[in-house]
Amino acid sequence: PGNRVAALSCDQVSVLDAGSGDVAWQLRLPGRERYCRVNGSASDAAGNILLSTESEGIYATTGSRLYRLDDQGRLLWEYQPGSGRPRLLGFDSVHAYLAGESTVLALDIANGAEVWQSAVAHEDALLVPGDPAVPVAIDGNMVHALEDAVPGKPWRISWDEISPML
Repeated sequence: PGNRVAALSCDQVSVLDAGSGDVAWQLRLPGRERYCRVNGSASDAAGNILLSTESEGIYATTGSRLYRLDDQGRLLWEYQPGSGRPRLLGFDSVHAYLAGESTVLALDIANGAEVWQSAVAHEDALLVPGDPAVPVAIDGNMVHALEDAVPGKPWRISWDEISPML
């Protein structure tokens, strides 16, 4: 809330008053590792923050985590996938969305529990903003909504159909 800016790292989150630069709150994150980077973050108007990190070994990514913090700097939950290195796509009032190399995940925004997982095999995933947000996959020349995100109403459209509209 208000005019605040967040400074994010794998070690800690610092939220500052944008006008004065004063620290509103700071939180040291659990589970931090030596070689780590932030690979996604998002916040809402209420000041809640989602932060996605990945840890790296010498030749490969060794793990990833997603943290949800409230506007006072309290850690609400932490999600660590069993495998892969999903990145944060974004969130709405119900779900946080992550994309990995071959999956899109939806987590319950309240507790971080996995709600659904959808295979997207070698596709790029994006999040169409809104409430609810709609995760979509781009596969070659097709863009399609994921069945799990819009049960019974998935849609597909080709770039050929889109390009005359541009």
